[in-house]
Amino acid sequence: MTLSNTLTSWRKSLPTILRRLAIALAVALVSALAVGTSWLMHRPVGYSGDAHASSLISPDFASGFDVAWEMTSAELGTDAPIREIVNVDGTAVIFASSLASSDDPLSGTLIGIDASGRTPTVLWRHDIHNGNMNLLIWEDSIVAGDETIRAADGAVTATWETPLPTTMRFGYYANPAVPATLVGNVQPIREGSRFVQVTWPVALVCAPTDTRYLYVGPTTEFTCTAWHKDGSQAWSYVTSTEKDHQRGPIPTPAVNGYILVGHLNQEYRRYDADGFLNLADGTYTRGDTQDGINASTLFPASDGWIGTASSDPYWQDQEFVVYNPDGTERERTARSVGSRDWLRILHMTCWDTTGHIITPTAEQALETLRSEEVSWAPLCTQPPTYSETDIGFINGRPLMSTNEDGSPETDSYPDDSILASDGSLILYPASTWTADTSRQAVSLSQPLYSAPEGVLLSNLTEVGAYGATPLYDDLLIAKPKHPNSSWHRYLGTYPHSDTV
Repeated sequence: MTLSNTLTSWRKSLPTILRRLAIALAVALVSALAVGTSWLMHRPVGYSGDAHASSLISPDFASGFDVAWEMTSAELGTDAPIREIVNVDGTAVIFASSLASSDDPLSGTLIGIDASGRTPTVLWRHDIHNGNMNLLIWEDSIVAGDETIRAADGAVTATWETPLPTTMRFGYYANPAVPATLVGNVQPIREGSRFVQVTWPVALVCAPTDTRYLYVGPTTEFTCTAWHKDGSQAWSYVTSTEKDHQRGPIPTPAVNGYILVGHLNQEYRRYDADGFLNLADGTYTRGDTQDGINASTLFPASDGWIGTASSDPYWQDQEFVVYNPDGTERERTARSVGSRDWLRILHMTCWDTTGHIITPTAEQALETLRSEEVSWAPLCTQPPTYSETDIGFINGRPLMSTNEDGSPETDSYPDDSILASDGSLILYPASTWTADTSRQAVSLSQPLYSAPEGVLLSNLTEVGAYGATPLYDDLLIAKPKHPNSSWHRYLGTYPHSDTV
């Protein structure tokens, strides 16, 4: 080939090389812009809200989610995985714990975070020696084993001589016959949670009086000891026998310091109320309730209990009966025709504007039963007719969803869904069961729906998050949902690889 032919061939191929080079440069530029845009889109913007502590969320979340800030293990000061995040009196408390062998107790660390500023601040860290225990949220503190820890600053305000048993129990009657703790609320904050909210003024530790029992029966005598938050003993109560069964404390909401005492009705698989227990001093009163009344049919108002009674053997002429906190009868009133289903108000949950659950007075509850109106609370949820736990109604409006055909239909949502303060939104914790989590629910995503229409608005997965806990009404604390693909991680999609 001559030199002239070589130059001619090179001149012909030059446009092709340039085109390929231009394409390569364009691809590199687009990739760089994608990486930069991805990081820019999810760059933490900082928190600048009003730091209004609440268990509800703001209606402004209807516009979607954005990343306020993110933290790494180094910033938290722990190498252990983050297991749970809870809101304790406006402080975000993180529980981090590493897995351990079966013969070695779990270790754990509690970390308190102040998130009220533009960026979060680690306030304190506290190691606990058994990460497998139940952690009690008690007013402004956490009880972990033999210590009471104040959430605001991590100070140990009390050391218990006798640590509480870690087993939670529904009622004093349960197998096996081991000491267990009753705090008024046996339902954890969410399924599988180690944190349990204390709703009584005291915690009761109940155990069979005769330690030789391996299993408990209707006549097994229990001794219940009441403890204050500072670890001091308040009083002791011994269950008593009545008609071949023991009557002991039942985890019901405390009404002005009183709770129900009852026994297990094995025939109907329920608790029957036998009297009332004063949590202040452990004194028992029989009260004026009917013998064998189903404990779940007594509505705990803020100033007494409401039940139903009838002189008609066929219960055709029912009355509402109001009892004082100690069980003495206060008044009776006729049950009006067409009043709201009694079970509906028994399982109704209401919140005030600060996100705290509120309980009506007996008068307010009766007015709601007669008028089907709730004037004493801005937000209330009720279960569907076929359930006692799910949410089927918000402020009396049935919840909806969209079926495969695009048509609306009535639906219900889990009772641990997070609501907007005006009832316009519902953040649904979509969960599944996995074989490697000991049958604990694992939250895969949290889609946000409008209520009651049930129209999907957004999802926390859009910002790479799941398992959100409301800290303030405009700030959710969540776990990162890291992408499985290394290519996505390379592109910088949120969450960033070191976010915990």
